[in-house]
Amino acid sequence: MHSYKHKTNKFVAVVMGLMLSVSLLGAQTVSAAALSQTQIDAIIGLLTSFGADSGTISNVRTSLTGGTPSSTTSSTASAATGGYTFTRNLKQGDTGTDVMNLQKVLNMNLKD
Repeated sequence: MHSYKHKTNKFVAVVMGLMLSVSLLGAQTVSAAALSQTQIDAIIGLLTSFGADSGTISNVRTSLTGGTPSSTTSSTASAATGGYTFTRNLKQGDTGTDVMNLQKVLNMNLKD
């Protein structure tokens, strides 16, 4: 009877040890996947150096720190597309008004 109780205690101890190990291993995986503040600052610095607007930078920072970014406002989207609305996916060789409008947008200097 004493042997049975000893084996049960040993089994419970092993199971508890394995459960603790698995839970600690899972916690390390989550923290290893997160970006450090230095990495986030480097990404934001790159965006700034490429001339990204403040709304984009704010959304990226929010996303990188685990938040939900805000949606693009229609005025921002309209400014980025020169007021044009594109209704189809374009590919090389396409022609038409939407292709000419895309060329106009790509040739615009949005910083003016």
